[in-house]
Amino acid sequence: MFSFFHSLFAVFFYVLGSSFFIAYAFFQNNRGGVLPLWWMTTADLPLMLCTLIYGGLSLYRSLHSGLKTSYVLIFTIAIPLITLAILTIILNFWGTVPL
Repeated sequence: MFSFFHSLFAVFFYVLGSSFFIAYAFFQNNRGGVLPLWWMTTADLPLMLCTLIYGGLSLYRSLHSGLKTSYVLIFTIAIPLITLAILTIILNFWGTVPL
């Protein structure tokens, strides 16, 4: 099951990452109007989440050896990734949400 999600999020990561690269190239060359800037500000969190999930699954698959699921390893990898995701979401909306 982990290999399916690893492959799925690998596709999401590469598609979103490539679209960011293309949008940045369009933005720097003044092509596409405001659409590249909109894409880079809208899709940053989905790219970050796909990156964390893909990276976490890659780390789990490289460290795990055996047929049984290692819940200790899952929590050891997931807790820092969840903390990093929450921190990134907070910093992304820091200036836009009134406190």
